[in-house]
Amino acid sequence: MGKIIYVRHGQASLFSDDYDQLSDLGIRQSQTVGDFLLSENITIHAIYCGPLKRHLQTAEAILSKIEVTEKHPTLVEGLREHEGFGILKSLLPHLIEHDEQIRELINRPFGNKKEQIKHHLRVYENFASRWIRGEFDDMIDSRFTSWPQFVNNAKESFQMINHQSEEGKNVLVVTSGGPKAVACGSVLDLSFTNIMDLSWVIYNASVSIFSKNHKNIILSSFNNISFIQDKSWRTLV
Repeated sequence: MGKIIYVRHGQASLFSDDYDQLSDLGIRQSQTVGDFLLSENITIHAIYCGPLKRHLQTAEAILSKIEVTEKHPTLVEGLREHEGFGILKSLLPHLIEHDEQIRELINRPFGNKKEQIKHHLRVYENFASRWIRGEFDDMIDSRFTSWPQFVNNAKESFQMINHQSEEGKNVLVVTSGGPKAVACGSVLDLSFTNIMDLSWVIYNASVSIFSKNHKNIILSSFNNISFIQDKSWRTLV
């Protein structure tokens, strides 16, 4: 039975000038994925990767630890993360002025960096849960990809990878939490809301494995970070 192994990228650089860049911890997290694959005697025969820098850097860190049949990842545009954060950033001045929920969350004080991250996530989660319900559709610039289109793109990418995977072979897929949640949600038949909810709990460098044969594909493990033994390395952002 072959495996499709979805890995979320390592920790990126939140609050820096370039978020789309692995932090030092993100590189170490990603290397532990390679150690895990080695310890489980999982041979990788093909690699698919999202187009973002943090995806490619994660793949490189994993590949530094393992031998693979094909060293060059196939880039897949549909493994790109959704544009929720970019949409929020573009709408934030308007929302602070006109949206009571966002304004109240923004105005809550925070102290250290840990509190700043929680503050950031509270605002983003509130916005994202409403965005996927279409609450802001009349405000969003048409250049952004909608949530339904994002889900469709990520689902088509998962189906493509499944279709191209050879019988009995193992495929590594490096992406973000959103496309990974969509892949899991497509197997579990989850709603749009449940897919977004699932994406919030996916750890950096976590491993989810789909087992497949010629008839079926099942989610056999989800969000595994047991191989990251130092709990301070277990991060969600």
